[in-house]
Amino acid sequence: MSLNGLAATLGYRPLDPPPFVWLSGATSLASLYLVVLILTTQSRDDRLTQRREQLNLELAILSEQKMARPCLPLNSSIRLMAGSPSARTLTSSSS
Repeated sequence: MSLNGLAATLGYRPLDPPPFVWLSGATSLASLYLVVLILTTQSRDDRLTQRREQLNLELAILSEQKMARPCLPLNSSIRLMAGSPSARTLTSSSS
């Protein structure tokens, strides 16, 4: 708009006269481009976030399994000392 005003004061024909049809069209096109760009970027970020959450969950499960593995023989020993029949069946089936 300022170029139109400057062109008129310098004696040139304005690029886009006052209803500013071309200017509003260009602005609409630029805003459409920005909307598509932002939505595409957000979609990509959402996919990366979901993948990161899935990997964190798998890592937590694996860590928990590794931490629980040394406790299994200890739990069986405690059950045997307590006289639990389920521990006897577990140890006899593993032998």
